[in-house]
Amino acid sequence: MSRRLSRPRCREPRNGLRLRPVGTALAVIFAAAPGVAADAFFTGWNLPDAHGLNPGAD
Repeated sequence: MSRRLSRPRCREPRNGLRLRPVGTALAVIFAAAPGVAADAFFTGWNLPDAHGLNPGAD
């Protein structure tokens, strides 16, 4: 019986999409999240006034 020895495969260089490290992506997302949340909050806060639904804003 002959055992077939496995040779290490030569890896071809990747020319496609390269992803950033996950830690960096998460840090950017968590840093931007408060700003996005604040924008959504203030947009929703001013929306009734823009549509004339806020009776106190004469």
